[in-house]
Amino acid sequence: LLSISAYAKTMQFTMGDYDAKVDNGAIEVRTMEVAPYTVEGRTMVPVRIISEVFGAKVDYIHDELKVVIELGDKNISLVIGENKATVNGEVVALDVPSVETNGRTLVPLRFVSESLGFDVKYVAVTEQIIITDDAAAIVINDSKFYPADIAAVYERYYSQYGSMYGEEEILSAAVVMISDYALYESEANKWG
Repeated sequence: LLSISAYAKTMQFTMGDYDAKVDNGAIEVRTMEVAPYTVEGRTMVPVRIISEVFGAKVDYIHDELKVVIELGDKNISLVIGENKATVNGEVVALDVPSVETNGRTLVPLRFVSESLGFDVKYVAVTEQIIITDDAAAIVINDSKFYPADIAAVYERYYSQYGSMYGEEEILSAAVVMISDYALYESEANKWG
């Protein structure tokens, strides 16, 4: 596994896996009661664990089936089963509604994460999702990388393989190449 950490906080999980890794300077494994899964191409995740890992407050109003998430000046409210939510007072359409599974509320990951200002990356090859509250830079195996690094590798692979592969496959390959480089660099530094 990669050792991935952000300057701020990072959460990493794999589709169908109940364990999530949280990195805030030290790796901690959090077990979710419902594993992330997809509905109509959208990743559904338990709202409480993701919100609370990043310091957001979550309230559930049982009588209304309503979830309210607050983080700083950001406020999201949604009703289980509805295809809309409210973000800072503005109504926003959802591709898929939030659902209740095994007594837990699951929400569309990208919508909630990005509404709270987090960065979301999906690595198709490993089915891993990485959420960070600091999109400026990440550290992979002790090497610093910025979005521009991934974009540069992507552009190189796209110019070579663009007609053979789709954009998602090329992006995944770019992320894997950067991760491999970070691992090699880290090991080389250890051995001088």
